[in-house]
Amino acid sequence: MYALILTSLIYLSHFAPWVISRPFLVLPILSVLALAASRRADRALLIVIMASLFVSFSSSLSVSLVSYGFPSSSVKAIYGRVVQDSAQKTGRMSGYRLSLSAAEDGNGSVTTARGSIYVLSEQSDLFSGDEVRVSGYVSGEIFIGTSTLLHRPRSADARRAMILWVRDRLRSGNAGELSMRLLLGAGEDGVYGLAEDARLSGLSHVLALSGMHLTILASVLSLPLSLLPWKRGRRVVIDSFLLFFSFLSGWRPSLVRAFIFRLLLERRIRLDEAFALSALALFSALPEAVVDLGAEYSFISLGAIFLLSVPFDRGIRSILPIPPSLSASAAASLSALLFSIPLTLSVFGAYQLGAIITSLPVTLMISLYMGLSLAVLAIPPLLPVLDLPYAILQWLFSASASFPMLSGWTGYAVLVISSIVLLSSGLLSSRHVEPELQQHKRDHGGSFLP
Repeated sequence: MYALILTSLIYLSHFAPWVISRPFLVLPILSVLALAASRRADRALLIVIMASLFVSFSSSLSVSLVSYGFPSSSVKAIYGRVVQDSAQKTGRMSGYRLSLSAAEDGNGSVTTARGSIYVLSEQSDLFSGDEVRVSGYVSGEIFIGTSTLLHRPRSADARRAMILWVRDRLRSGNAGELSMRLLLGAGEDGVYGLAEDARLSGLSHVLALSGMHLTILASVLSLPLSLLPWKRGRRVVIDSFLLFFSFLSGWRPSLVRAFIFRLLLERRIRLDEAFALSALALFSALPEAVVDLGAEYSFISLGAIFLLSVPFDRGIRSILPIPPSLSASAAASLSALLFSIPLTLSVFGAYQLGAIITSLPVTLMISLYMGLSLAVLAIPPLLPVLDLPYAILQWLFSASASFPMLSGWTGYAVLVISSIVLLSSGLLSSRHVEPELQQHKRDHGGSFLP
């Protein structure tokens, strides 16, 4: 129920932000929630959290939606703080997200501005936290122009130095560039073809840093740390590394959400409460994350897993005789992919049905690749070991991209039909299948969750 409310909020913020950003529309919903809380005392805390989320969404959207102070056609330059590193692509425009502070018109007049806008600029080396000026023009929901760095804080300087050190350790070449992208979210130059195939195959999410990558890193680190006798010490080391990883990748909202969610689960907070609290903490700390595509996918995927993964898991095992651990992971991936169809159609205009089949093997290969990348980072001469898994990933993405693309209402039809079939199979077999997935979530904190 509450996962459905939160994912509905995410979809509303994407398709109709004016609904949530209007207090007179939000307040009646808060009244209904308060009434529900009075009838269910045991859920009162979660209701309060959800009510706070509505307020957080409303305030975040009000400061994230763009307002220049001039008509958009008059804006010739904008000022602001970079909140997402520039994506460097050789021979093409670089893109990054900017939190606006001021705008300038053609006469040189400057006024305050607000909002979060995506900028396309000439190739630039910008990092989260940089203060910049961009001269150009507004084109729809983006700003196109030339970026000038005004100020770089020490934290961004430190990140840049560490990123250059990592790049030097991984050296050049497509395999090393993919490692850079998976470990830091950087290094798109050499893997443009791979990234394009990933987009066409509907698997872009495995390359874009998210909670899935945070989980993979935690799993890889837990193997050598399992030799330590002090369990709490292992947890502290892993959490410290993941916090450093989130900083090094520029505090990407999807990673921050996953890190907060992990910390809450470690303190035995209920899954639904941890889900809601992680959203509340993220949007309170980073209001611009409410319009961040990665954050939207992250919350929608996790909400889908809460809502559908258990019945999907039962449905899959009623059709295919596969191990519970594999069916649980497949059900999680399938839930996230199906539930995100509307967002995918909105952003890309088409949906890749083959992603439902190829997501699991590609995710397993990405997990292996990240583990090997960490080994190469520690021992650079091991770099050639990445060549074979890179070739396999390249083939998987290329093969997946050959599946037919679905657009328009066809994608929604696939969502409805697939959900009905699997949910029906799960309900029919529910009396004969133990809820291993729920136990897995309780024991491991949802280790497969994105």
